[in-house]
Amino acid sequence: MSATTFGLWLKERRGVLGLTQEQLGERIGCSPDSVRKFEAGTRRPSRQIADLLAGCFNVPPDEVELFARFARGMSD
Repeated sequence: MSATTFGLWLKERRGVLGLTQEQLGERIGCSPDSVRKFEAGTRRPSRQIADLLAGCFNVPPDEVELFARFARGMSD
């Protein structure tokens, strides 16, 4: 998962689901501007938003912690 940036991963996954930044923002309760900043790498999601993203992208329960660390830019 860490072979790419979180922003690039997010943009690619959003595209796979056919979601606009606005639609993803609505699903996770944040503004489209925040989604743009996550994708650009200028902002990191909070733990709460990372958990909501994990749910949106069907991250397996046993991988949510790793996903949240990746999303938040934390190393192991």
